Amino acid sequence: MSTACQEVHSPIPYHSRSRLFWIGTGLMVLYYVADSAMDAWFFDEGTTALEQIFSPETHEIAIRLLSGTFLFIFFLFAKHILAKNQLLQQSLVIQSQQLMTASREREAFLYSLSHELRTTLTCIYTADQILLEKHTESLEPEARYQVEKIHEFSEKMADQIDEMLDLSLAMRSSLEREQVSLNKILQEASQEILSVANDMTVSIEIENNMFAECDPILIRLAIRNLCQSAIHFSKPNRFAELVIGSEKREGTYTLFVRNKDVYLPEKETKKLFDFFDRLPKSENLAGVQLGLVLAETVIQRHGGQMWMESDATLGTSFHFTI
Repeated sequence: MSTACQEVHSPIPYHSRSRLFWIGTGLMVLYYVADSAMDAWFFDEGTTALEQIFSPETHEIAIRLLSGTFLFIFFLFAKHILAKNQLLQQSLVIQSQQLMTASREREAFLYSLSHELRTTLTCIYTADQILLEKHTESLEPEARYQVEKIHEFSEKMADQIDEMLDLSLAMRSSLEREQVSLNKILQEASQEILSVANDMTVSIEIENNMFAECDPILIRLAIRNLCQSAIHFSKPNRFAELVIGSEKREGTYTLFVRNKDVYLPEKETKKLFDFFDRLPKSENLAGVQLGLVLAETVIQRHGGQMWMESDATLGTSFHFTI
């Protein structure tokens, strides 16, 4: 336990307890004097305040002692509640500071790790490229096949590292909201998707006249990753038909990215959002979870929510609010 936490939960010192006793005693005396004066002024006109203080009736003494004791107990209880509340507030502040520190350390580690991996991968990729370009003819078929596999998986790992860097950007960068045309952002994101679709044939249909107040850079990053995740659901070398649009649900403006040709069982959709749960072995789902974490991070930073729906008729879609 840290020193700060020990200070928060330390017992009340003796001098504080002594001061508390004398404050409570003083309150009882003040109450006794005030009650005596009120009895003399309002209820017993035949006596003075001094007579009520020094020569009260027996029943008046009993009432004042009981009332004073109740007041003293109430004071102690209120003091205890206030002290507990102060301790809880201090504890929350300390925990908040610790969480912020841990979050900054995690973001810095992710950013540093991504760059270190990128540097190492560049060396591997360069060596592999040299082998493919200058020594292909001298390699045995099996060796050439393995070198090509190294090249293929190096490219996949480069994409994953880029996603980690994007995730670091989504966590670290400041949020700059502005009123923007979502169509322009969506067109830019879709062009990026189409340029790296590789063997997939992709069609992206975008609804017209969509506007929002958001950070255009981060939202484009989120939508691009949602589109990539939606494309991953389609089988390799197949046609993927995406629809990006909006709808109102219970008065809330909701955006969605939908793959019209794919249906996923509910148990698989739940696993997609659990970053520590392994998906069924499927090449077309590789890398989906990291992209979803990135998109969800951006959406949550905008104060929105993201969820997934899959329907045998409509297809599989990501919905989010911003």
